[in-house]
Amino acid sequence: MTLGKVQSETGVTLVGAGCPRASDIAASMALAPHLVAADGGANSCIASGVEPRTVIGDLDSITDETRGALPKARIIEYADQDITDFEKCLRLIDAPFVIATGFTVGRLDHTLAVFSVLARRIGPPTLVLGGEDVAFAAPRQVVLD
Repeated sequence: MTLGKVQSETGVTLVGAGCPRASDIAASMALAPHLVAADGGANSCIASGVEPRTVIGDLDSITDETRGALPKARIIEYADQDITDFEKCLRLIDAPFVIATGFTVGRLDHTLAVFSVLARRIGPPTLVLGGEDVAFAAPRQVVLD
């Protein structure tokens, strides 16, 4: 199975199903205007009044209503059950950076899986916005001026 890549010359806002705030999506899109949803994150996008350019995942969380509202060409079904939708997205995104929101709310196992993906440096440099915090994998060497 060959899956298409999401290519962007700008940053990508990646939205998860963890009920991200509309203000977080809007702030992320101001810096990273290419909007991608991880499976049920498409529901959050539509509820916030924005339409993702691409939806990636195993599609077990996207509602029929949301799926019907999006062109089929925008949906990439990635059925691998051994990795999370977050990791699936980062594997398929080719962009300078990603701002992800809606991935660290609720279940601790989901949050730990996100941190595991960050630690393994999968995909582009990624900043994860939580309700009250921010996470990213820092480069091995950091210089603060």
